[in-house]
Amino acid sequence: IIMIHYVTYATHSQGTFEKLVNNEYNIKVTVLGWNTKWNGFMDKYKAMIKFSGNIPSNDLIVFLDGFDTIINKNPAQLESEFLQFNCDILVSLDRNPLFYQPQYMVRRIFGTCKDKYTANSGLYMGRAKHIKTLLNEVMEEKTDDDQRALNSTCRKTNLNICIDIHSKIFHNGIPVNI
Repeated sequence: IIMIHYVTYATHSQGTFEKLVNNEYNIKVTVLGWNTKWNGFMDKYKAMIKFSGNIPSNDLIVFLDGFDTIINKNPAQLESEFLQFNCDILVSLDRNPLFYQPQYMVRRIFGTCKDKYTANSGLYMGRAKHIKTLLNEVMEEKTDDDQRALNSTCRKTNLNICIDIHSKIFHNGIPVNI
C-alpha cells in the first residue's frame, strides 16, 4: 500500500503553521527542524534528504512550506490527481514572489524551471525515490538560496518535473499574469 507523507520544515511556530499542523482534515504533518537553529534556506533540503531516505521508495511525499501554507482541500484524491500530471516531481508555480515584483525580475533572480515558469520551493511532491534524487542534485548547486537551487536543478535534472501552472493541486500567492 502506498502511503502519503505530508512534511514541513519549521524551527518554530509562525504564520499559518498552527493551521497547517492542526488542519481540518486531521492529516498528520511531520515537522522537520523543530526547535533547531535556523542556518539558512538549504536546511529544509538537508532535513528532507534525511527524511526521504527512511520512506519506502514508492510512497508519496508532499512538502508544504511551514509558515504560509494551509491544506484547504480534502486530499482523498491527491494520488490520482498527481498521477494525472504524469511526472516524477510536481512543483508549485511561484505566483507571488518577492512581494509582487514583476515576473521578469523573478526570472532574473531565481531563474526558471521550465519554459518561462519559476518553481516555488515551498510546495512540491513526488515519490520518495524521486524526491531524494532531486534534493541530492539540488544540494550540488553553488548557491545558498533554495529557490535558485531548485530552478537551476529543474533545468538540468533527468527527472521529469512538472509545474502546477493551473493550481490543480498547489496554489500559493495571488494569481498574476505571467
